[in-house]
Amino acid sequence: MKNSEKKQQILEAAMRVIRTQGIEKTTVREIASQAGVTTGAVYHYYKNKEELFQDIINESIHFSQKVIIAAGSGEKTQQEIFNEIADNVRRRLQKEDEQKLHIALLGDLISKNDQNKERVAKNYKTTIKNTGDLFGPASGIENDKYKYLMASFFVAALDGMAIQRSLGVYPAKEDKVIDIFIEFFKEAILGYLAEHKE
Repeated sequence: MKNSEKKQQILEAAMRVIRTQGIEKTTVREIASQAGVTTGAVYHYYKNKEELFQDIINESIHFSQKVIIAAGSGEKTQQEIFNEIADNVRRRLQKEDEQKLHIALLGDLISKNDQNKERVAKNYKTTIKNTGDLFGPASGIENDKYKYLMASFFVAALDGMAIQRSLGVYPAKEDKVIDIFIEFFKEAILGYLAEHKE
């Protein structure tokens, strides 16, 4: 088994254990058992369970990475880039268990003033930058002054949607809410960047 496959196996096992045991009661031993590996194998990839939890959050927030690779190749049209952003957002918001886990882990890490909190903050900044970098090719407008602000609002709104999804308080059917969310941000971002060209 490749290293990347084993690491993914450990991540998925950790998610399963956290869902049943909760964050505080989850141990590296249980994660290893669920993954079918030794505790040493888990520690090969992660110093502690908090670092592993941080990686689960990163999986959730780095939705833009695949789209960035495609956009950077220059082979995608503006519409294709927006469609890929929409598809990635839709997939993220439809994963109810992962959304609940994302919010719970994020809250747990934010409440602790340690290196893991700093790492999560750094990864959020990277996600906002990457998302902002997508808005240039997607809109056809390069605007460094505003695209990162738009990206920050977009990522924050995604987390807000994750909270609502986790609590079951969407004001309409899930598919409709997600469709309108995507359409709203597409129109808002394109419109704002077009109105505020540098």
